[in-house]
Amino acid sequence: MKCIKATIIFLSMVLALTSCSSPATDNISSSETIVHSEEMAKGNKSENIIQQATATPEITTTATTSTTCTTVTTTTATVAETTSTTETQTSFETTSETSSFTETSTSEATETTTETITQTTTETTTTESTTTTTTLPNITVKNLNVSTISVSCLKVTWDEEPDREYDVFVDTDADYAENMHLVYKEKTRLYITGLREDSYYDITVIPIAKSGEVSVPSTIEGHTEKVEVVYDFNEDEEAYAQYEYGNNTDFFAGESSLGLTADPSRSAIDGAVNDPITDTGICRDEYGDYCCAMGTYFGYCWDRFLVTFQNGQQITVKICDSKGDRWFHEFGGYENNHNIIEFIWYGAAPPDGVAFTGTWSSFIWNGLDFTHIESIQKINYPDNPIEY
Repeated sequence: MKCIKATIIFLSMVLALTSCSSPATDNISSSETIVHSEEMAKGNKSENIIQQATATPEITTTATTSTTCTTVTTTTATVAETTSTTETQTSFETTSETSSFTETSTSEATETTTETITQTTTETTTTESTTTTTTLPNITVKNLNVSTISVSCLKVTWDEEPDREYDVFVDTDADYAENMHLVYKEKTRLYITGLREDSYYDITVIPIAKSGEVSVPSTIEGHTEKVEVVYDFNEDEEAYAQYEYGNNTDFFAGESSLGLTADPSRSAIDGAVNDPITDTGICRDEYGDYCCAMGTYFGYCWDRFLVTFQNGQQITVKICDSKGDRWFHEFGGYENNHNIIEFIWYGAAPPDGVAFTGTWSSFIWNGLDFTHIESIQKINYPDNPIEY
């Protein structure tokens, strides 16, 4: 915008001519002169031209809408103020003797001011989200069951589902938990070996979930056989001296079950089966006992014992043949190699490794490790036989 400034300045001059020969001039009064000056001043004022140009405010509105849920609108207003400048003749003063002119100019100037007002409006749109929950089918094993085999073994079974695999976990507070070993005979039938007498074990079976399934674990508690001790040979110094650690009692030779043709051995071995769990090839009876021959110092056929090894493992054995009146056989012709327990294997020949070394202690049998004997205790039979 342009400011047009127009100023008209009138200059009036009054000449007073004084002549000594002209009486007419002497007759002009000061009042008439003043009147003339006022009339001229009025004439000047009537011809003053003042033009003012005022800028009209411009408002620009910009609305920006984002693609998000928030819209921001910004309005900017600009106000321009323009002030004209006016110069005005304010007074004239004339006398008969002196002509003078006084000009007073008043200038008012206002700088252009621009005000920018920004107004931000935020609008928030709330989007409601609806979550649809899909319930996936739960899968779990059915008919989970645990049964006691012996002081050192539990049997675990459940119903098999086609094309399904399973994970099994065992938890216990019992000692020597590191000896535990899982022996699978079928996908849904397994044996836990290396356990301790009269101990509790939590067995958890988890079916492995397929796409779109949720697996739910199943847990069952198992309890190994609790025995009743009739006699503890550790309390007999002479007996204990025969199988203490320094006497090398980790030799376990054997004989064939086919050689037991006369009673009481024949009756004692009757019904025994080839070890179906640890694959030792040793005969085991309906109570989970390993069939063996021992000296008469410990007992006779049908007598039952709890044997504990120095590695913490335990088994139960039953005498099915006698070594005679002796504590042990020497193994390999060396007096210090005490073969106190002599296993009876099933059939004509022992496993290949045993046939080569002559002792079961040369191998670990699905978790069963025959090491030096820690103790031998005579025990009673349980109330009911077991089912392998």
